[in-house]
Amino acid sequence: MAAGVILFGWEAGNQAVLWGAIFFLSRFLAVTALFFLLFRFRMIGAGDIKIIALIFGYLGYGNGFAAVAGGFLIGAFWSLVLMTVKGCTFQRFSYFLTYIRSLIQTKKITAYYSSARDGYDAVIPLGFCMFLGTILTAVFF
Repeated sequence: MAAGVILFGWEAGNQAVLWGAIFFLSRFLAVTALFFLLFRFRMIGAGDIKIIALIFGYLGYGNGFAAVAGGFLIGAFWSLVLMTVKGCTFQRFSYFLTYIRSLIQTKKITAYYSSARDGYDAVIPLGFCMFLGTILTAVFF
């Protein structure tokens, strides 16, 4: 985060270092607050939220959205391929629909992912997907 503040401020110019740092931190905190809900549901990890917030903080809302959306699309494709190869696609979608139904009926937030039930076979490195989305955004935008 400190490197992002320094780099963003440096790119903004000597006179605008403070404003660059303020813009970076405001975007970082706004995105962290927004994605905290997904962490609360245990759908993504806290480290993934920090990576997403850094991407938005440095790239801004427009390019940051493109990078994160690209990362989520890469992650969705990777997950679908992984579930198909492992043969657990129907099971994972069944877990998801059961979770949504339970959430609506009980109105209680519980963890979506359970390592005891789900294991680690269906877990993808979302941070790496965000990295790839950022690289694609840097190349094409």
